[in-house]
Amino acid sequence: RQRQLARIVVTSTQERSLRRYTRSPQKQRAAGSADAGSQFSPPNKQLRDCDKCPELIIVTGRPFTIGSPRTEAGRLAYEAQAEVTGNHDFAIGKFEVTVGEWRACAAQGACPAIAMPAPRQNSRTQLVHKSDQLPMTNVSFSQAQAYVRWLRKVTKKPYRLPSEAEWEFAARSAAVAGDYLKPYSFGSSAKGVCTYANGADRSLKSWLLDVNRSCADGYAHQAPVGTFLANAFGIHDMHGNVKEWVADCWHDSHRGISGWQARSGSDTCQRVVRGGSWQSTLPALRTAWRSRYLPSIAKRSLGFRVARDVIAETKSADRQ
Repeated sequence: RQRQLARIVVTSTQERSLRRYTRSPQKQRAAGSADAGSQFSPPNKQLRDCDKCPELIIVTGRPFTIGSPRTEAGRLAYEAQAEVTGNHDFAIGKFEVTVGEWRACAAQGACPAIAMPAPRQNSRTQLVHKSDQLPMTNVSFSQAQAYVRWLRKVTKKPYRLPSEAEWEFAARSAAVAGDYLKPYSFGSSAKGVCTYANGADRSLKSWLLDVNRSCADGYAHQAPVGTFLANAFGIHDMHGNVKEWVADCWHDSHRGISGWQARSGSDTCQRVVRGGSWQSTLPALRTAWRSRYLPSIAKRSLGFRVARDVIAETKSADRQ
């Protein structure tokens, strides 16, 4: 029954996009486009395994450079680049896991019912889980793992948190083009941040004493998922809204990475977070930005999205 609930949407236009995406980097550069990354959009095959499950986008992963070049503004030392090798198909959440999706897990006793902490007096925040469409926050790494275990049980599918390599490839979307890397999924300029990302809001200047805040989007804190524009893969909120747990243990750079799997460590290792949040300034909204927390940490600016392998679904879609 669960298999019958899964649905995949593929169009001929998207298949043509895949053929463009798989051309060699030399042919991509020969095309001479000022926005060369736009040639690298794979088909946006969509998947949902049950009514309460997160929507997924199937991504056709190809070798790419993870991290940021030395010349990128705002770059941090632990974003040193490395090559991710091999082809890899996977599915990743179209949105961050929502309050409503978390409540479905909590209703079955598989996830804890989480209340937001009282706001700080000087924050003027009203962060509560009032809407089912808000991203679920205040979730530790361990609690996020409980949610993916529940999804595995309900769907019989291999749900998990995305690896750091999967997350960055999905976040870069059209910006992935051989060695042609951009700070954001939408291009090299930060001018598009306010339409693609919930972050860098001017209203927070009064209590977050920093600069690089130029947006006035009406959301000083979390926004309902999908409020802002999707990237070229059809994935929303990869810049801002909430920081997202990924499966990897923290390493001080990408050096040593090779394949797509999450990098391991001790059970108590610090875990990587990606994407920036509503609190973030422009440098932390870049695609390459990364940080880490202990797995027990839960914050109102921290959530997650899910991923899973899709080998069987991809082959089935190709036969249709």
